[in-house]
Amino acid sequence: MGTKRFFAGAVAFVMTVMSTAAMTASAADTVKVAADKVTAAAGKDFSLNVSLSGVPKDGIRACEFALKYDSSIIEVTGVKAGTIADTGADAKEADISKEAPSFGVNFATAGVVNVEWSTGLTSSDYWIKSDGVLFTVEGTVKSTAKAGDVSKVEIVPIDRALFEGSTEKNTDIVFANISGSTVTNYEVSTSDGSVTVEGAETTETEAPTETTKESTTETSVKPGLD
Repeated sequence: MGTKRFFAGAVAFVMTVMSTAAMTASAADTVKVAADKVTAAAGKDFSLNVSLSGVPKDGIRACEFALKYDSSIIEVTGVKAGTIADTGADAKEADISKEAPSFGVNFATAGVVNVEWSTGLTSSDYWIKSDGVLFTVEGTVKSTAKAGDVSKVEIVPIDRALFEGSTEKNTDIVFANISGSTVTNYEVSTSDGSVTVEGAETTETEAPTETTKESTTETSVKPGLD
């Protein structure tokens, strides 16, 4: 994730504003986060979308969460921002977005993908305001994976300190709106995904085909005497 961002990460962004702002929780607006369930054969590539639905009309200015997966079955090779993550904020914040784009991701640790999206722009025109694909995970099924193996792709809070210098752990998936002096934390529901290894779990052995030769008997007839 970009560390030179004006607000260094979504939660740091929220916490900075919270220090001087009133905070509310919106149960009426529930953001739904869902990961795809996909299949791929051992040694083959896969793509898995993570999408949002129920995005509140007021928009999302910051979000942060992680994906947890089984690194003995799959390997993550890349993460690409989806359509709804491209709000135009990076173009507007060109002075910082080259080094710290609004969409930040870290998958250096096997088994975990940490994701955040945030913008310092106060105009809601540059916030996430529609349902759709937030990002796509690209990866490969391990060649050692067996047919029928399943790697769950769980949507979880990022494993980190609650804030810098804190000994308390973060326990929240964050989807927030920051408007003026008010921070609204949206309720979140999740639907985990998975990658299932394709292939028959058992192989049936066909009985060998028997080839029967027709036996032919040749009869020699000696010419008889009249």
